[in-house]
This record gives sequence, structure tokens and C-alpha cells, in this order.
Amino acid sequence: MSGLDFSGSFAPKAATLLTIDAGVITVSQVRHTIAAEAGVEDDLATITVDSTIGSGFGGVIILGADTGDTITLKDGTGNIVTGNNADLVLTGDARMVLEYDGTNWIPINNIAQPTEFTVTNWTEDFEIDADAAVVAEVCDFLGTLLIALEKSGIISATVSA
Repeated sequence: MSGLDFSGSFAPKAATLLTIDAGVITVSQVRHTIAAEAGVEDDLATITVDSTIGSGFGGVIILGADTGDTITLKDGTGNIVTGNNADLVLTGDARMVLEYDGTNWIPINNIAQPTEFTVTNWTEDFEIDADAAVVAEVCDFLGTLLIALEKSGIISATVSA
């Protein structure tokens, strides 16, 4: 069995760098890296589509933050709707896939948000006896769960044993 063939019309173009301008970017292909307008933090509220894009554009884009930048996708401020009434932060190696529904850009994947959970004095524990657990065992179990969620990219956490 051979792998996927990323040639011809299925070949993705390399991501191009777009700089936010007053909360707006104009996409010209599927993949883009987004840079802050000034400094390393910026808000993205509106995504427009370059008029030169042909009718074959499917309305799906992949966005990543420029190295060292933190880009906040603003929910409901422009034409980005997260579906949970909360802004989404794009930073590091995270990539956000958004689909255009004819009016708004809607994220179709999850990325870990930078809410820090700090777990200290923790011992890995994958079992818990719900009838006999003591507070320390429950805390170790919760710490193990937080670490598993962090490793899967769902949350951001810091652990010190």
C-alpha cells in the first residue's frame, strides 16, 4: 500500500506569512502563518478572501502563529465565530483549521488553550477506589488526569513532582 500522493491539484502550497492589519487578514491560499501587526501579540477579528482566488477555493484555511507570536482569534468581533463564545489563542506549533460557511469562519478543530494548571507534589496514579480513596489519592489521580490531557494537547499544564 502506498502513501498519499500530494501532487497535482492536491499538493499543498507552503504557508505564506500574513501580517494582521487592524485586526484583518486577507487569505490568498489554504495555508498561512499569521504575524502580529506590532510586537508579538495581536488580535485577529476578520478574515477576507483575496479576489484573485479561483472558484475552486473550498472555504477551508489552516492558520498558524508566526514564531514567537501569540494571535488571539476574536469570537464574534468580526467574522470569526468560535462556537463557544470565547476567544481562541493561537501560539507555538498549534494550527487552526477554519471553514467558511458563507458568512463566518468557524474553527473545526481544537487546540490547547494557554490556561495553566499547575500540579505540585504529585505522584502518578491511574487507579482510584471511589469507596475508600483519601484526599491525597484523589489529588494524585486528578494530577494524572491533567497530565494526560496536557499530553494530548487539550489543556496546558505544568507538573513538578
